[in-house]
Amino acid sequence: MSQPPQAPPPPPPSGGQLPPPQSWDDPGGGPPAQQQSNGLAIAALVCGIIALLLSWIPFVNLLALVLGIAAVATGIGGIRRTRTAGVGGKGLAVGGLVTGIIAILLSLLILVLVIVGFAGAFNDPDVRDSLDRLMEGEDPENVFEDLEQELERQN
Repeated sequence: MSQPPQAPPPPPPSGGQLPPPQSWDDPGGGPPAQQQSNGLAIAALVCGIIALLLSWIPFVNLLALVLGIAAVATGIGGIRRTRTAGVGGKGLAVGGLVTGIIAILLSLLILVLVIVGFAGAFNDPDVRDSLDRLMEGEDPENVFEDLEQELERQN
């Protein structure tokens, strides 16, 4: 048995083209506007994260201090750059600014603790005596053995 010929499907509206998809960014339809990347914001976040990681390590935290300052500076620049139309990355810039500030504060805290620790160690009369003996040219092995024995007696 043969089937009756089928009618072709109706043509799509508006001359064969589908309507553009709607998006939240553009209520009139069409593709959303492209935002430019913000290199300063990315640099701020990268510097801030690295500074935060390095700020816990004594003496290396001096590098973290420099990176933290760089993160703050580039973070501020990145935030200012987002005021230009079409430039994104404000969240990255704020993240870099915050991590940079935390890294600076943490680096300074660790640095102060290290300085206070060394100052306390050099105030110990036994340590001072040992340093004087080393400066006079005495054999370091003898000096350190005597210092070790003195510390064992104290404990």
